[in-house]
Amino acid sequence: MTKLEIIENTVTYYSKDTKRRSIQGGGCVYSSENGNHCAVGRFLKKELKQDATYSMWNDDDINNILDELEIEDFDECLVPRAKGHEKLFWTRLQMLHDGKDYWDSKGLTEEGEKEVTYLKEKYS
Repeated sequence: MTKLEIIENTVTYYSKDTKRRSIQGGGCVYSSENGNHCAVGRFLKKELKQDATYSMWNDDDINNILDELEIEDFDECLVPRAKGHEKLFWTRLQMLHDGKDYWDSKGLTEEGEKEVTYLKEKYS
């Protein structure tokens, strides 16, 4: 997938039902108990999503996760179709998911739309 495809896929997925966002206790988790995943979590390898240790990555950034797993290349954590993009891209995508000002119960807010436009321009 291209960066633009990942952005569009992410926005479409969460816009259909904002309850799919993996927010628990006011923070993001990569994989929640109810099966929801954050923007990055949706593209993690299955074994990482299923491991209870990793489902507790509450508000960790990608660098913290890589340190915990003792992995240098984030691509090692991703499904094949999502590989090939730098950590900064994934961090920005995660910030879109996590941003409280970017989403409401109906979908993207005006601020969220601005952020999506910015990301699409930056990564297209």
